[in-house]
Amino acid sequence: MRKYLVIFAGIALIFGVLVVFNFVKGQEATTTQNQATTTQNQSTTTTTTTTSTASLIRPNISEIKEELRQELSIKEIRGRVVCQAIGICPRTSENTEVSIKAAKVEEIGSDYLKISIFGYQYKVDLVNAKIVRYGWLESNINEFSVGDVVNVWGFLDESDNYLIHARNVRNLSIQKVHNVFSGVIESIDATSTSFVLTPGQCFNLETFPTKKICPQNNRWTVVVDANTKIIKSQQVVCVKAPCPPIHVSGSFADLQVGTRVMVRGLLDKTLSKIQARIINISEEKFPYYSAPVLKKLENFENKIEKGERKIGEIQNKIEELQKKILEILEKLKTATSTNQ
Repeated sequence: MRKYLVIFAGIALIFGVLVVFNFVKGQEATTTQNQATTTQNQSTTTTTTTTSTASLIRPNISEIKEELRQELSIKEIRGRVVCQAIGICPRTSENTEVSIKAAKVEEIGSDYLKISIFGYQYKVDLVNAKIVRYGWLESNINEFSVGDVVNVWGFLDESDNYLIHARNVRNLSIQKVHNVFSGVIESIDATSTSFVLTPGQCFNLETFPTKKICPQNNRWTVVVDANTKIIKSQQVVCVKAPCPPIHVSGSFADLQVGTRVMVRGLLDKTLSKIQARIINISEEKFPYYSAPVLKKLENFENKIEKGERKIGEIQNKIEELQKKILEILEKLKTATSTNQ
């Protein structure tokens, strides 16, 4: 009997130790979580103080659900000893994989994004990236807006720990039912808080670099309500270096006739009406509005140059053939004279 009592007492002692250990760990986890919350609140307060002169742009999280769980994963790729030994490793310079979920877009360039997550800021190189919408449909940088929530997968730069060479970028803020339009405000109706959007300036390849107004075959009535987010782009004056524009919150009063805007919203084709979700106000000189057009024009010019070079090569070959034909004719004349 005493033997069983000793065993029972030992089991009770072990159970008590486990209960105390779990309670202590729970207290530590709660303390750590509170500290993290305090740190995050302090970081938010600091950011608000720094940008007190302009309204902050909230993340565009409408209709996004499970994808809002933020995640930052940086992994070093291993297991390449064999392929490196025989020299057939793919992406040998990309040894650090980066996966980011639900980051906020802070800045947009012609071929890059700047994003923030957990208080860290990264520059995302888009040169070799595939860009898609929430529903995995193809997208491009012109559809992006400051405040968008994005997922990024790519590789960390070897020398810059805050530069990501992206391979896939998914914009969760562009829903599958959204449409994106870029154009110029033709007229404004302040009573109904709406305006008429027409296609903006475009490049005429026949008279490049002269610009002309595109044919106005589409006019859309853009409706603005309390849920519409308006974002302004403002140029910054810098010393000895060009600076990208900053983005601040705007209002309906900032919309002016002749202003170039990018509108994202729900399209009613029957009424030619757009219920705007996001309106970006910007100047055409800013890079992410004109870069795709300029890139197409550059490719077009390169093709023309290649064609001209080929034509020149063909002309040179024709001249060489003509010379050879003349030489042959001269030889034939000489041979004929000798025989006579």
